[in-house]
Amino acid sequence: MKTTAFDYALLFTLKWEGGYVNDPNDPGGETNYGITRRTLELARQKGLVFKESVKDIDREDAAVIYRRFYWEPLKCDDMPLWVAVLVFDTGVNQGIRYAGLHLQSALNNLKHHGGAYFSLAEDGMIGDKTLSALRELSIHPLEVKQLFIRLYCVNRDIRYTELVGNNPKLKKFLKGWFFRTSSLQDYANSLMEV
Repeated sequence: MKTTAFDYALLFTLKWEGGYVNDPNDPGGETNYGITRRTLELARQKGLVFKESVKDIDREDAAVIYRRFYWEPLKCDDMPLWVAVLVFDTGVNQGIRYAGLHLQSALNNLKHHGGAYFSLAEDGMIGDKTLSALRELSIHPLEVKQLFIRLYCVNRDIRYTELVGNNPKLKKFLKGWFFRTSSLQDYANSLMEV
């Protein structure tokens, strides 16, 4: 069976989100495979999964939830693989709105660094204009795509820094978040060859 773009994205995200965690300092609260109690309840209401406890979620449940609540709303199937993994993992870790904001900001900021020129509204909504800009980006040279990935990841790390500034208890997660972003940047770059 062919590996899909979603499979590549899920592989990366579950490397970081796998397993049951109940850290009182984590604003997400109790999670398993990165799925919160609230998200599980929404998935149950929609008939996507039938587990009642976060502890009981398995990889297949997580995949169903991630596809429906993150991959599809973010329109990742309409993106190049190396962009989709960035956007999906950010949606899971920082929220769908920030995944879209970082995408639009990185595309817009290419012009300041000698790359492509885009002028998108930075509203976090991934629509036709954002997807059109991604199609245009995909025909640019490798260096421009690598710059885009770097800019996207800088946006991610800035958001983590803002989170810690707003809630100093989150500082203990900062090093891990930065490492996750660095690993994601490497992964996205490696997927340009797939």
